[in-house]
Amino acid sequence: MVMIMAEAFEKTDKDSTIIAAIAALFGGIIAILIYFLKKDDRFVRFYALQEVVFSIAAGLAMFALYMVVFGLSFALQLIGLAGTAGGNASVGLLAGVLMIVPFAIIGMAFLAYFAVKIFAVYNAFTGKTWEIPVVGKFVKQYI
Repeated sequence: MVMIMAEAFEKTDKDSTIIAAIAALFGGIIAILIYFLKKDDRFVRFYALQEVVFSIAAGLAMFALYMVVFGLSFALQLIGLAGTAGGNASVGLLAGVLMIVPFAIIGMAFLAYFAVKIFAVYNAFTGKTWEIPVVGKFVKQYI
C-alpha cells in the first residue's frame, strides 16, 4: 500500500532531499543525529525519525520471526531424526526439504525490509513525503 501524504511538508530544496535520503538509507545513529541537527527542516526530520522507528520495529519483528523460524526448524530436525531413526528415510528427507521453508520466509522478510528502505530513499531523494504504513502516521505526530 503506497501512500503519499496528503499534506506534504513545506517545499524542500535539493540539500534537504539529499539529507533525508541519507537518513532513510543509513538509519541508526546517522538518522538520530540528522533528526536532532536539522531542527528547522520538517521534511528531513520526518524521514530521519521514520527510519529510526521503522528500523526498531523491523528489528523487533525480525527477532520474533527468527524465534519462530528456529523453533520450527528445530521441530523439523527432531521429526527428521525420529523418522530416520525409525527406519523411515522418507520422513527424514521430507523434514530436510521442509527446512528450506523457514529460511525462505526470513529471506523474503529481508527483501521486504530492503524494498521499503529503497522506496523511502527514492521518495526522499525526489522530494516526496512518503509514509511507511503504520510507522509514518506515528512519526507524523512528532514532527
